[in-house]
Amino acid sequence: MKECPTVSIILSNFNCGAYIGKTLSSLIAQTYTDWEAEIVDDGSTDNSRDIISQYAKKDPRIKPHFLIKNQGMCSGFNTALEHATGKYFARIDSDDFWEPEKLSLQVEYMDKHPKCGVCFTWVRVIDESENTVPSYLCEERDKVYNSNNRSQAQWLRTFFFCGCKVCHPSALIRREAIEKVGVYNYIYKQIQDYDLWIRIVKNYDIYVITKKLVNYRWFLNERSNASAHNKDVATRGLLEAYLVFMKFNDGVSDELFYEAFREDFLYKNAKSHDEIRCERALIMYYKSYLGNTGRIIGLQMLDALFNDLSTKCILENKYNITTKTYAEMTTQPVFYDSACFGASMNTGLIDSISSKELIKKKLSTHKMLYHTLKFFYQPLKWFKRILLRN
Repeated sequence: MKECPTVSIILSNFNCGAYIGKTLSSLIAQTYTDWEAEIVDDGSTDNSRDIISQYAKKDPRIKPHFLIKNQGMCSGFNTALEHATGKYFARIDSDDFWEPEKLSLQVEYMDKHPKCGVCFTWVRVIDESENTVPSYLCEERDKVYNSNNRSQAQWLRTFFFCGCKVCHPSALIRREAIEKVGVYNYIYKQIQDYDLWIRIVKNYDIYVITKKLVNYRWFLNERSNASAHNKDVATRGLLEAYLVFMKFNDGVSDELFYEAFREDFLYKNAKSHDEIRCERALIMYYKSYLGNTGRIIGLQMLDALFNDLSTKCILENKYNITTKTYAEMTTQPVFYDSACFGASMNTGLIDSISSKELIKKKLSTHKMLYHTLKFFYQPLKWFKRILLRN
């Protein structure tokens, strides 16, 4: 008799008693049955524990772990991973639920593709009552998460230029990948999954099953969404993005970097290790979607390059970037007006995020007016960009 299940389902719950029953029922309803569910209740004060205990009594595959004090999502995830015995780890949130064939299709793909480190699916975004949420009410998460497939290099490039484009609670992760790159970073709250995917894609392929197999809940009325844009999320997300991108190039081979970013090279003939070191710094400085946060990291990388005689010569002779150029670059106000996920660190602009969300919420009750304004808004943005370039 097989001792360890093929799939360990990882779930961390905090005060989600209204929805966790539906979540656990969707696990039991899976057509793929060789799984265990490591359920970590992170110090809930509602009826979550009672519900989890009731399901555990009905199905011995559900294995609860009750924490006394709330420690945060990543602590919950990592606690579950400590107990997990499966070949694959499947992530789900306690307010989402799966379609019955979700695990079956993912395990089938992963078994056939040993170089794939993590397999995702498309999602259907739903509200509290399980109605489909239109794009304009969920920050277009349906479009963001329903990505097309890419090569390993293309995924690395996507994560660098576009951010996270896959849905965390849809993931099936190979145990080997976690053992190689490490568990969730305990301190992250906003982009703990984004950090993990970047670490994984440096070593493995990523695949997306283009079927909506996860029902991803987006709260419209009852409570805020953990990842929805607001002042606190933007501020915290900026710090976490800085920490993640400081390590973005760690473990990325020259060959993988060349394949992913060669069309963005400033010196098109760059091939040697030192030339690619220069490209890593300059692409971070000039092209990162993090704006000034990326420029700060790029300047730190250039600092090291200018203090290495071989790369200093390359910067001066092949890029026409000198120490004087660097001094001019450092006069730019990189510690002001930094951007993270489209939000600015300028205090006034961060405060405006709340105003924008309030306006969007008000307009959502007048769909025709919303779409009319959106129709005119995009051309105005393009026109503004043209004016600024000129």
